[in-house]
Amino acid sequence: SFAAYASRFLIVYDNGVSSWWQDLSTKYSLLPDDQMRDKLKKAFASFASSVQLALDQYVSDGEEISASKKKAQGKFESLAMMLLAKYGEKQDAKRQISLLFSTLPRDYQPTETLKKLSLDLDSAPKNADYLPKGQITSFTENLSSLLPPEYNAVYDVSLGAYAIQPTLDLAKLIADNDDSQSAQSTPFGQVASTPLQRDVPNYGPGLYALFGISGGGGGAL
Repeated sequence: SFAAYASRFLIVYDNGVSSWWQDLSTKYSLLPDDQMRDKLKKAFASFASSVQLALDQYVSDGEEISASKKKAQGKFESLAMMLLAKYGEKQDAKRQISLLFSTLPRDYQPTETLKKLSLDLDSAPKNADYLPKGQITSFTENLSSLLPPEYNAVYDVSLGAYAIQPTLDLAKLIADNDDSQSAQSTPFGQVASTPLQRDVPNYGPGLYALFGISGGGGGAL
């Protein structure tokens, strides 16, 4: 889930990735609608695989992530701070970053950053008129969409972790995305077994430095 939502976040907020996605959309726009959707879903799944690989490399630093949960949590804390530094001043980015990191398992969540974000968002003026509203039923039609303003990262005492509220129907979202035998389905889109090999986004220097993006495979978070 984290890699897929991170991919959506980058499509929306990173200039290089956004341009790549727009170019792909234009490239496939003359195809019949179902073929265009299929091409874009496959491109998204491969991009999400690239992001997953980069995250695995960044967080694990050559070790098994499960071997040192505290170390992995510290890496996610650093990652959250870096995303805030790069994108945090953009419209609605702080809320989206808090939603992104709340998709992580409890032991990996950057709790200090999420706590600060929660306080910042609670104290911010409540004016979301510029944001699209609407109930989330499926992410399959628009792979560059993010959760609308009624969704927030909230600390759940029973879980001892941050969670997205209102609660998403994760089973339905996964089922909506589950139409490929070659990709792992998540609530926010598919993650392919292999990363992008061609039509790669023009990543900015910040993303290369941040993720150390390269080819290969990795396990899904």
